[in-house]
Amino acid sequence: MVLLFTLPKRILISVWILLLAIVVLIVLEHLQHQQQVSALFHESLFKSNNHTGTTLSNITTTTEKNEVNRTTKLPVGSQLTDNEKKIVAADKQLGILSLGIEVAQNPISAGSRQTITVTASEQRSNVKVIGAEVVGSIKYVTTTTKEFSGITDSTGKVSYSWKIGANSKPGTFTIEAKASANGYEPSTITRTFEVVKSGP
Repeated sequence: MVLLFTLPKRILISVWILLLAIVVLIVLEHLQHQQQVSALFHESLFKSNNHTGTTLSNITTTTEKNEVNRTTKLPVGSQLTDNEKKIVAADKQLGILSLGIEVAQNPISAGSRQTITVTASEQRSNVKVIGAEVVGSIKYVTTTTKEFSGITDSTGKVSYSWKIGANSKPGTFTIEAKASANGYEPSTITRTFEVVKSGP
């Protein structure tokens, strides 16, 4: 240190400047090293977050798909409830058949000829349905049952006539008809008429 003070003033200043420059370089190198370490740390953290986010996203997507599959799964066939059948029918946009039954005579005497007419219409528009398949039965007061079937014509009607036996037991006869057609839900209707004893 004593030697430094004995040097000429110009040389002494140069030495101090050199020492200061060395100190500045050391400090700058230290700061640059810290910045590199910080950058590497942030890059590693970013990659880690991205990996975690992707995993969570995949899990969420899979869970959502499973949830959709679980909530939209419906039983089939006879396991469907009435509400589920209505939902399925609405999804398929099926029309609804509306049936009507007319009887030629009510009451009617035993031994007379009776005619019944079944009419099929679309429930909402009341448009007559052509080509609907109708099957039905007439139940007597006793165990006797007559069956009939037919296809609705251009007016949406199908008729059936038969003669009631003269010895048939008087009382309430029951007509049941079922109809089905492409694009429509099947429909059923029931109606009764009275049979009275024939005259002397």
